[in-house]
Amino acid sequence: MATIKKISPLQLWDLAHTVISNPAQWARGACARNEKGHTVDATNPHAKCWCSGGVLRMLTSGRPPMAVMQADFVLRDALDLAARAIEPKITARVRPFVSFNDTHKHAEVMQMWQQAREILLLRKW
Repeated sequence: MATIKKISPLQLWDLAHTVISNPAQWARGACARNEKGHTVDATNPHAKCWCSGGVLRMLTSGRPPMAVMQADFVLRDALDLAARAIEPKITARVRPFVSFNDTHKHAEVMQMWQQAREILLLRKW
């Protein structure tokens, strides 16, 4: 039986941050967009930019669930905490970090990602 290599929350953070730290690869108002700006699924091969939640979906899709489930869960929680730390009164029908992504500028979203990384480091993930 093959051993499944798990990805850590910090590894997932690094992968996701590498993608959306480039403003041309970041989206808001949709999980992902193609080169024409049309909304597509985050896993669509024609996607060119992703929101904070979409990039996580894109990166974890197709990987064995046991390899990414914990990292995805922990990172999403850290992003929620970071979004609420920056904007305590954030209201959302979706996760706070997704709402924050869709209502803030790229630089502010990157600040949320940096705070999430600090949370992961404090928790020794």
